[in-house]
Amino acid sequence: MKKLYTLSLAFALALTASATQHTAEVKAHPSSLTPLINKLEAAGITAPEKAPVKALEADEDIWTNVGTATMVDGWVCPAFGDDQFEYPYEVDLERSVSNPNKYRVVNPYKGKWSLAFLNSSDHDGYIQFDLSDPDHVTFDIVEAGLFIANMGSTFEGFYCYNALSYFCHHYEMSPEEVIAQLGDECPYTTYKDNVVELNYVVLTEDNGSQKTVYDACVGNNDDPYAGIRWDDTNMCAKIILPEKLTDGVDAVLPATDNGVVRYFNLQGVELAKPAAGSVVIRLQNGKAVKTIMK
Repeated sequence: MKKLYTLSLAFALALTASATQHTAEVKAHPSSLTPLINKLEAAGITAPEKAPVKALEADEDIWTNVGTATMVDGWVCPAFGDDQFEYPYEVDLERSVSNPNKYRVVNPYKGKWSLAFLNSSDHDGYIQFDLSDPDHVTFDIVEAGLFIANMGSTFEGFYCYNALSYFCHHYEMSPEEVIAQLGDECPYTTYKDNVVELNYVVLTEDNGSQKTVYDACVGNNDDPYAGIRWDDTNMCAKIILPEKLTDGVDAVLPATDNGVVRYFNLQGVELAKPAAGSVVIRLQNGKAVKTIMK
C-alpha cells in the first residue's frame, strides 16, 4: 500500500506540473524540445497557429504476430518516479503485412507491465514504429491503451512516440525536412542489433546553460500531437526485438506474383481452400487485403 501511495503521488505531481498547470504552454512548446523549436522558428519555420489536432484514422492495415519483444518503458514509468531499466517486461510484437519495416507492440501498458494494475483502459493499445531508416526511426501517433482513472488523470489514451515524429506532425514536415533543419541537435530513435533505442542529446543554449533533450514524448486525447515530456526525469526507452522473428504473412509476400491469388489465416498460415465465412488475408500482385470468404 505504501508503494502504491508513493507511485500515485509521484504520478499526480508529474501530471499537475507537466500537464494541468501548464497545459497551453506545454502543447505549444514542449519543455524539452524548446531549443529545437526555437531553431526552427529562427529559420522561419512556424507551426500552424493552433496545434494540428487531427482526427486519427482507424488503422486498416493487416498485422501478424512475429514473437515477443522486451520493453524498457521510458514514456510512462518516469512519471511514477520508477527507474524503467529496473522493470523490463515482455510484450507481443506484430508486423505489418503491407510494410514489413513497420512494427507495433501490443498493449504495452497491460499484461506484464509492472504498473498494469493501475491501468483502467478497456481497449487495446499499441506503440507503432517504422524501421525503414534505422538511423531515424519514426512512430505513428496511435493510442497506447492507458487510462489511470482512479487518479483523476485527463491523460486517457496515451500516445507514445519520439521527437522526430512530433516535429513531423506538429510542423507538417517530412522526416527528411526535419533532419535537414535540425541535424544532430535533435535526438533520433535508432535501430541496431535488434534494439530500437530512444535516447537524448545535451545542447548548450545561448546563455551557456545546458539542456537535455529527450527523444521520447507523449500526447493525450486532448492533443495526441502535444509532444509532452515529464520534467526532471530520464525518459530513455528501448524496444528489444526478438533475435529471430516468427515468420508471418509478410515473409511470403512477393514483390510480384503474376496475379496468382493466395490465402492466409490471420496467423500467417497459408490456406489451400479457405472455408466459407472465414476471415482470411487475400494476397495478389503484392497487395494484401483482409476479407471474408464467400
